[in-house]
Amino acid sequence: MSLFATGLAGRLARIALGAAVMTLAGAEIASAQYYPPGPPPGYYRQSPPPGYPSYREDQYRRQQRGYYDEGYQRPRRARMGSICGTSRGSCQQPVYTPIGSRCFCIIPGFGKKFGVVQY
Repeated sequence: MSLFATGLAGRLARIALGAAVMTLAGAEIASAQYYPPGPPPGYYRQSPPPGYPSYREDQYRRQQRGYYDEGYQRPRRARMGSICGTSRGSCQQPVYTPIGSRCFCIIPGFGKKFGVVQY
């Protein structure tokens, strides 16, 4: 009896053979995608030209520098304000306080309302 015989046995044999071929062909198509290899070592950080310190040497020197080598800069003063802004209005504060700090206003008809120092 041949594989492609007529009748029910031949039809089942052809279906089984077709299923096997499709399974093998589908496995080949669904294989993992290929990605090219990444950039070569040192691609993102190029080595310095001859005569310049390497990156690690430069970092070490920066850490070893003293406080006065970079120049002294005075610390910045905090920004101060005296206007308290609330959801119901704003009012003048008696003293200057840092902007963004908590404050309150006594608003007629609402009472004590909390807000933030704005400017």
